[in-house]
Amino acid sequence: MQVFNNSPDETAYFRMILNRENVTNSVVMVQPSLISYSFHSGPEPALLDVAAIAADRVLLLDAFFTVVIFHGSTIAQWRKAGYHNEPEHQVFFGHVIANLISCLPVNYDEQEYSADGDNITL
Repeated sequence: MQVFNNSPDETAYFRMILNRENVTNSVVMVQPSLISYSFHSGPEPALLDVAAIAADRVLLLDAFFTVVIFHGSTIAQWRKAGYHNEPEHQVFFGHVIANLISCLPVNYDEQEYSADGDNITL
């Protein structure tokens, strides 16, 4: 548990959550999961290493308290050009959004989620 650069209240809060959660969620707190999405393959676990970064990948880091989404340069250009709104690309984008929504309830069991375009609403 990280105590450096945290207030005593934050440290107590994180420890309380760690002790209250089940083993699966506690492991995610200790070792975050990194999932890689690409055009050429389905979602697959990736190593927590710089080698996981590629131009044609979307990386999802789930650290229990924080979810980080990284877009490779090709995916970022694709989003800027609006390709994710075109019907022929909806399969890939829909697959990524569906997986993002399916992994988010680990932390928020009682919340409802909806996805529209680029936004995921909690």
